[in-house]
Amino acid sequence: MNLNSNERNLIIVDDDPRICRVIKRMADQLGLQSYSMNFPALFESFCSDIKPDIIFLDIVMPEVNVVDMLQEIANQHPEAEIVIMSGLAPSVLITTVEIGHKLGLNMRGYLSKPFDFNDVSALLTVEHKA
Repeated sequence: MNLNSNERNLIIVDDDPRICRVIKRMADQLGLQSYSMNFPALFESFCSDIKPDIIFLDIVMPEVNVVDMLQEIANQHPEAEIVIMSGLAPSVLITTVEIGHKLGLNMRGYLSKPFDFNDVSALLTVEHKA
């Protein structure tokens, strides 16, 4: 898959601003138009201005339930590709990806924290389906 920065928007949703900054910097190096947000409760209003093509979504954040967020994405942005992120056990990430599939989402995969540039790059630059 060829990602063109003029055509693809990446939104990073994580309550940790450091994670958002790191992924944003990596995505920018790969030529994507990337945006980050630390307040997941404002996700939908944020996406009304920026149509997400790819969403990196942390699964453990205060005041939000990841299943509710996935349902919201399925309802409002079903064409978006989703990458789940967490420092939890891989089995939790895999289960969350499976939930996304059941909701009809295009689950691109998951990112285990801590991660490095190669992990992020692999999820952004190759045809990758979970």
